[in-house]
Parts: sequence; C-alpha cells; structure tokens
Amino acid sequence: MTSATLRKSALTQFFFTRCLKLILRHILIVLSFLLTLFILGPIFLLLTFPIYLYRVLVKVLVKCCCCVCKCCEDLGEMVPSHSAIFGVDEIYKQPLCSNAARFIFEGQCDLQTMIRVIDETWLSVKCRNGKLKYPELQQYIGTFMGFLFWRKEQNFNVRNHVRLYDGKKPGNFINEKEVTEIWNELSQKPFDE
Repeated sequence: MTSATLRKSALTQFFFTRCLKLILRHILIVLSFLLTLFILGPIFLLLTFPIYLYRVLVKVLVKCCCCVCKCCEDLGEMVPSHSAIFGVDEIYKQPLCSNAARFIFEGQCDLQTMIRVIDETWLSVKCRNGKLKYPELQQYIGTFMGFLFWRKEQNFNVRNHVRLYDGKKPGNFINEKEVTEIWNELSQKPFDE
C-alpha cells in the first residue's frame, strides 16, 4: 500500500470514529431526556399529587365552609404561588417586596386629592359582576390550614396606607436624583405595626 492510500484509510477511519462518537452522544442525550420524562416525571407527579390534592381540598373547604359556618369569612382567595413571596416577607423588620409609588401631579396636590385619586382609580373600581377589581389592595396575607390566603382587613382605611413623605426638604422642589434616593429609602423602610 502506498502512503497516500494509508493516509486516506486513516483519515476515513478518523472521520468514521468521530461520526460514531457524535451519533452515540446524541443517542445518549435523547435517552437521558426520555429517562427524565418517562421515569422521573411520573415519580415527581406521584410525590406532588397529594400536596396538590390537599391544596384543592382546602380551597373547596374554604368556599363551602365560609358559606355555612362563617368561621373564616374574612378569607379571600388563596394566594397564587407567584405571589407567595409577599406572605413570607418580614415587612415589620426588613421588607424585601415593598411597593413605593411615585406620582407626578400638575399644579398643587394635597394628601386628600391623592387619597381620592387612589380610591377612585384602584380601591373602588369594580368588575362587571360587581366585585372589586383589586380586592388585594384592601387585604393582608394570612395562613389557613397551611396555605396562604388573602384576608380582609376589617377596618381598612386608605389614610393608613397613603402618606406624604416628610423626610428631606418638605415642601421644596427636588430633582430626579433625590426622588430616586427617597424612593429607595421608602422601599426598604419597615412598615409600622
């Protein structure tokens, strides 16, 4: 055999080996995906199904029980999982999820005007069925049977939640940088109990 033939044979064997390794790698990836999907998936479902079933039963119990015995009539909807962070936030010590809003009003604005605007825009707005559109704005998060629920605040008053900032430069105009500093300060400030 000539050296060119040997080289061609070695090159062919190299590419064949490389292609075989690539095909085997892809087969292994597909098999690991199928293993995860068809073996670990059902195991995960079997482990989580009782928890999901308990969650559904608690939700139904709250709907039925509240209509009959009035023991938990202050309960609202169950807190969805994407909002659960609000239930574990330590708002009276070191809040992580505070909402501080800033508004720009034209002309003079006093606290009563702000309260009226917030009440008309968010708190009193109702859906077509007559229920409040944003009931959570007048509720707090509490637990019932191990799950987080929105609970109605018995003596809700918007004046307890809307305040004028009385920290830096009261009554004076401030620039955008100072507004951002105040906003950051308020969003990290613990709530009053």
